[in-house]
Amino acid sequence: VVKKWNPRVKVTALTKKVGTDTEDSFDDSFWEGLSVCWNALDNVEARKYTDRRCLFYSKPLLESGTLGTKCNHEVILPYRTSTYNDGKESDDNENQIAMCTLRSFPYLPKHCIEFAKQSYFSDHFEFGPGQYETFRNDMMSFFEQLESMEHGEQKKSLTLIKLFIDLQKENDGK
Repeated sequence: VVKKWNPRVKVTALTKKVGTDTEDSFDDSFWEGLSVCWNALDNVEARKYTDRRCLFYSKPLLESGTLGTKCNHEVILPYRTSTYNDGKESDDNENQIAMCTLRSFPYLPKHCIEFAKQSYFSDHFEFGPGQYETFRNDMMSFFEQLESMEHGEQKKSLTLIKLFIDLQKENDGK
């Protein structure tokens, strides 16, 4: 999208952790080579670090991020606007885990646990059984629900129902 607005713009997406422990990658030449920094980071610590570096190198910062249903965006101009570190975001949100972290960059044990919980526990112990019960008890309602789902959700629902039907058959045979 940005290149359509300005074909000469150069955007480089980086997926490396940002912080004091990666200053070998994010060194003076990196920061000095930027015209603007556009964040899409998954934690407050990294956002605060990037904000400090942008202020130090006098680089504009386009700060953006999501956490569940919350989202934020902010344009920070060095020495002209408030910075991210001026206290707008608290560490209270650090107990929550951004979905992008779970999907792409889980780096703490709690991320892996949450990923497993959301990916497997919810599917096999909440969503799947609920779909199966609706299918068994009210097939018309099930197919109405199914029709309103995205393709991926439809496939997941049908796959889980088949799993539960197979388990039921297996248990009935014993």
